[in-house]
Amino acid sequence: YKYKFSVVIPVYNVEKFLEETVDSVINQTIGFKKNIQIILVNDGSPDNSDEICQRYVKEYPKNIKYIKQENAGVSAARNTGIPFVEGKYVNFLDSDDKWEMDAFRKIYRFFEAHYDEVDVVSCRMKRFEASNSFHAVDYKYKPGNRVANLFDEEESTSIQLHVTSSVIKEAAIGDTRFVHGMKFGEDGLFVNEI
Repeated sequence: YKYKFSVVIPVYNVEKFLEETVDSVINQTIGFKKNIQIILVNDGSPDNSDEICQRYVKEYPKNIKYIKQENAGVSAARNTGIPFVEGKYVNFLDSDDKWEMDAFRKIYRFFEAHYDEVDVVSCRMKRFEASNSFHAVDYKYKPGNRVANLFDEEESTSIQLHVTSSVIKEAAIGDTRFVHGMKFGEDGLFVNEI
């Protein structure tokens, strides 16, 4: 693998949030230039997102791949990005979300320690802007880090289906793709299949 992480970001009408999202990946303590690839997929965005993407590609031409397509929806945009993945671990980050600065360093360490046991690392989600609370699914998390055995009935309820706050082993993705045209739950279905 050329990178430790690939981050696929679908872009549609998000000029207000896009820079903060991309910067949250660029500023990772694991080191962006050596360890992280970003794949920006412009899904026919009518705003100034294209200019923002072009600026990032110009600044980081080795780390950022930029693809433009006609509007086809978030699933299609994510699927468009998958063939360009060069990272060992993959995240599908929504363009109005962001990562804490040391998230990838912690995720990488956990994956490497449990590589043969884990295909998906699920992370807690905290709201920002209007609220500073944790997401409604936070009850699924126990203190500390752990490997959840999905064959255990109690543990299987701990699976968190938000793809944007999950990181997936590239080797586990295989032929799995997001269902084109699904408006809700497409990320949950994708994570569940993996």
